Amino acid sequence: MTHTAPQPSSEKTEGRHGRPRWSARDRGLQEHPVRIAILGVGYAGTTAAISLSQVPGLHVELFDAASELREIGASIGIQPCALRCLEKLGLGQEVDALAYRHGEYPLLLVKHAEEKAGPVRLLKRVAAVKSSVEGVRVRFEDGTEWSGDMVIGSDGIRSPTRASFYPDYKIGRGVSVTLRGVFPTSVLEDAGIQLPPEPCHWPGPDRSLFTSPLKPGLFTLVAFVPTRLIPGADIVGWGAATEVTDLASVFKGWYPPLAKLCAVAPPLKIYPDWNGPTLPSLTVGGRVALLGDAGHCHGGAFAAGGTLAIEDGYTLGLCVDEVAQRAALEGRPMEGNDIATALSLFDKCRLRHVNRLVAAAHSLRDRRAQKDNHVASEAEINAYVTTHADVAWLADNDAEAVFDQVVANELLAKAVDESLGRDTGTAEV
Repeated sequence: MTHTAPQPSSEKTEGRHGRPRWSARDRGLQEHPVRIAILGVGYAGTTAAISLSQVPGLHVELFDAASELREIGASIGIQPCALRCLEKLGLGQEVDALAYRHGEYPLLLVKHAEEKAGPVRLLKRVAAVKSSVEGVRVRFEDGTEWSGDMVIGSDGIRSPTRASFYPDYKIGRGVSVTLRGVFPTSVLEDAGIQLPPEPCHWPGPDRSLFTSPLKPGLFTLVAFVPTRLIPGADIVGWGAATEVTDLASVFKGWYPPLAKLCAVAPPLKIYPDWNGPTLPSLTVGGRVALLGDAGHCHGGAFAAGGTLAIEDGYTLGLCVDEVAQRAALEGRPMEGNDIATALSLFDKCRLRHVNRLVAAAHSLRDRRAQKDNHVASEAEINAYVTTHADVAWLADNDAEAVFDQVVANELLAKAVDESLGRDTGTAEV
């Protein structure tokens, strides 16, 4: 597969930090493209591919363990901060056209990723990833191998890429499960159910519901339920079908339209609260980056999984672009040390933010565990709603502003070091 880099421009355009962006001369510096493998083409992997495509001199290849890429039959929320990232990548109009569109966001990103990096190679389940000073090597379960300069592990909650470097990393289950389903709006119409025509969260003492229209003709129902209330949920795998009667009994006595919806809804799928501890770094050996659930397994709390993944992919592209520009200004191509510098930048931009989210998710999970089997009073519910931890920082995050600040801090630190003579090992007095 041949990677086609963006066509050279005869003029320089304005870049970050007062520097001109890519010129035709700069684009020609990378005689041997930097080879990058993206392992997993979910939100993180596809966004990374699109973001990296804006950097000349890269050869990006896409791999996924799946046999086909298709809708998963569930709704996923994307917050404004992630939508801004997609807008900055040139997908604004297409994203706007997909408001409340079930299943089409990931397929849209796959389409654009393949346009930039070529077709996804399917049935490529990772067996092991090894990193060294010289480069990085991926071995797949089918016996084939890939070798290159950098690997992006965006292969999900049970990431084999992460397992290659953190073999003792363990994921566990929380005390709740999420039940998700998408079905025709005719299900509501036939049952005479009327619900608000916008996304709604319906909180209860120890369980809750989320309802929302999707694209015309489709509706989503999401239930957040203690594991103990769904028989067999403590041993079920990801996305297994459950029975309608289970959901109806769980929400018996609720607001009548909701109780009726739970009774007539088609079977939903169970998504256990798989979660894991924070990582000390989102990068390994200066060659490997862990994005999305592979890097921060938070269990889907705050409906932030897709958002964090998109921000990860977008930010990684910014970091590689920054370092590639530095190399171009020095009149040379990117090298191994530059890749390590780019990944270090990425870690500084993202680690604190994602680990803050993981910590908040664990705190929420601990509170649920302490209150399991406890039915809250109306006063307790009101107190929870008014004093619930503020996570506005999650939706308000500006990935590009964070990146700019990290780079500015580095440039300032470098200037201070140079003024003190630290680059030569001596200090001025």
